[in-house]
Amino acid sequence: MASNKPITADPSLHCLIGRDLPPSAGQPVVLTADAAEWDTGKGGRGDAHLSGVGNISEVREGGSVCMVTWHTGATFPYPTGVLGRFYLAAHPLSTPLSLR
Repeated sequence: MASNKPITADPSLHCLIGRDLPPSAGQPVVLTADAAEWDTGKGGRGDAHLSGVGNISEVREGGSVCMVTWHTGATFPYPTGVLGRFYLAAHPLSTPLSLR
């Protein structure tokens, strides 16, 4: 049975997009816990991210914002440095070994 709890990343343990690794289109990502909480609460985006892994579909504003497409086809923007916020982490299997 699938869990409704999103897969999230602990920023102290994972490679954050925009802080530790530059964003690139096609990169698989997961949300940080703060982002998942914002998505389902204030963001009103529902559960598009519950599949756990999305892909960066577009890098905007010099890399400080990224569009992520989820399995549902929904696409939303996430901060990757704007205002000091980092809401995306590299999917653990896509993180370069030197950064793990």
